[in-house]
Amino acid sequence: MREVVVLGVGIHPFGRFGDKSAIDMAAEATRSALADAGIAWTDVQFAFGGSFEVDNPDAVLGRLGRTGIPFMDVYNGCATAATALELTAD
Repeated sequence: MREVVVLGVGIHPFGRFGDKSAIDMAAEATRSALADAGIAWTDVQFAFGGSFEVDNPDAVLGRLGRTGIPFMDVYNGCATAATALELTAD
Protein backbone atom coordinates (compact mmCIF):
# COMPACT_ATOMS: atom_id res chain seq x y z
CA MET A 1 0.00 0.00 0.00
CA ARG A 2 1.36 3.39 -0.95
CA GLU A 3 1.27 6.49 1.23
CA VAL A 4 -1.14 9.25 0.24
CA VAL A 5 -0.82 12.78 1.62
CA VAL A 6 -3.31 15.64 1.52
CA LEU A 7 -1.12 18.71 1.13
CA GLY A 8 -3.69 21.46 1.35
CA VAL A 9 -7.32 22.13 2.01
CA GLY A 10 -9.61 24.98 1.11
CA ILE A 11 -13.24 25.79 1.76
CA HIS A 12 -15.68 28.47 0.74
CA PRO A 13 -17.99 29.72 3.49
CA PHE A 14 -21.48 28.26 3.46
CA GLY A 15 -24.35 30.56 2.58
CA ARG A 16 -25.83 32.68 -0.18
CA PHE A 17 -23.46 34.99 -2.01
CA GLY A 18 -25.61 36.92 -4.45
CA ASP A 19 -24.47 36.50 -8.03
CA LYS A 20 -21.39 34.40 -7.15
CA SER A 21 -21.77 31.05 -8.90
CA ALA A 22 -20.96 27.63 -7.44
CA ILE A 23 -18.14 27.41 -9.99
CA ASP A 24 -16.65 30.67 -8.69
CA MET A 25 -16.91 29.35 -5.12
CA ALA A 26 -15.16 26.13 -6.16
CA ALA A 27 -12.37 28.10 -7.82
CA GLU A 28 -11.93 30.18 -4.66
CA ALA A 29 -11.77 27.04 -2.49
CA THR A 30 -9.30 25.46 -4.90
CA ARG A 31 -7.04 28.52 -4.82
CA SER A 32 -7.17 28.39 -1.02
CA ALA A 33 -6.18 24.70 -1.02
CA LEU A 34 -3.31 25.41 -3.42
CA ALA A 35 -2.07 28.24 -1.20
CA ASP A 36 -2.35 25.99 1.86
CA ALA A 37 -0.29 23.34 0.06
CA GLY A 38 2.25 25.90 -1.15
CA ILE A 39 1.91 24.85 -4.78
CA ALA A 40 0.76 26.47 -8.01
CA TRP A 41 -2.14 25.28 -10.17
CA THR A 42 0.41 24.41 -12.86
CA ASP A 43 1.97 21.88 -10.43
CA VAL A 44 -1.25 19.81 -10.34
CA GLN A 45 -1.09 16.65 -12.47
CA PHE A 46 -4.77 15.64 -12.47
CA ALA A 47 -7.98 16.66 -10.75
CA PHE A 48 -11.37 15.33 -9.73
CA GLY A 49 -14.48 17.37 -9.14
CA GLY A 50 -17.99 16.56 -8.10
CA SER A 51 -21.18 18.36 -7.23
CA PHE A 52 -24.77 17.55 -6.50
CA GLU A 53 -25.91 21.00 -7.64
CA VAL A 54 -23.64 21.66 -10.62
CA ASP A 55 -23.81 19.44 -13.71
CA ASN A 56 -20.40 20.46 -14.99
CA PRO A 57 -17.89 20.82 -12.14
CA ASP A 58 -15.10 20.73 -14.73
CA ALA A 59 -16.11 24.30 -15.62
CA VAL A 60 -14.00 25.39 -12.64
CA LEU A 61 -10.95 24.77 -14.85
CA GLY A 62 -11.95 27.81 -16.87
CA ARG A 63 -11.65 29.94 -13.72
CA LEU A 64 -8.32 28.41 -12.67
CA GLY A 65 -6.68 28.28 -16.09
CA ARG A 66 -6.55 25.38 -18.47
CA THR A 67 -3.32 23.44 -18.18
CA GLY A 68 -4.21 20.29 -20.13
CA ILE A 69 -4.39 18.08 -17.04
CA PRO A 70 -6.86 15.20 -16.97
CA PHE A 71 -10.04 16.06 -15.07
CA MET A 72 -12.75 13.62 -14.06
CA ASP A 73 -16.27 14.52 -12.94
CA VAL A 74 -17.53 12.35 -10.10
CA TYR A 75 -21.10 11.97 -8.90
CA ASN A 76 -22.09 9.50 -6.22
CA GLY A 77 -24.88 11.22 -4.28
CA CYS A 78 -23.89 11.91 -0.68
CA ALA A 79 -20.60 10.06 -1.21
CA THR A 80 -19.34 12.28 -4.06
CA ALA A 81 -16.49 13.86 -2.07
CA ALA A 82 -15.45 10.54 -0.56
CA THR A 83 -15.47 8.93 -4.01
CA ALA A 84 -13.37 11.71 -5.50
CA LEU A 85 -10.87 11.42 -2.64
CA GLU A 86 -10.67 7.64 -2.99
CA LEU A 87 -10.11 7.88 -6.75
CA THR A 88 -7.44 10.49 -6.20
CA ALA A 89 -5.59 8.18 -3.83
CA ASP A 90 -5.70 5.34 -6.38
